[in-house]
Amino acid sequence: MSEKVGKISTEQWARFGKALQQFAAQQDWARVAQIDSKLQTLLIQEGKPQNDEQLAARKALAKVHRDVLSQLIGARDQLADEMGQFQLQREGALAYRHTELSGERISN
Repeated sequence: MSEKVGKISTEQWARFGKALQQFAAQQDWARVAQIDSKLQTLLIQEGKPQNDEQLAARKALAKVHRDVLSQLIGARDQLADEMGQFQLQREGALAYRHTELSGERISN
């Protein structure tokens, strides 16, 4: 049943959750951020849930939100690791190049 209380139905809360999951699966973090921002605004506007159905819909959405946030943090950590590895490789290549250039100067 999709009881309409206020402006947002329980089905609409569920659609927000599905959209969060979809864009998180695609790692489209910009879209996830847009939905998150919209949800913050809507939750403030709606206030407290008016019945058990609305409460359950929001709890389900909150769980999806936590899961997506966990995915985002994992992706951020992975990117930080990759960037750290890239920096180490870059520094190593620069050091090698510097050593190579120094050797050319000595041989000349």
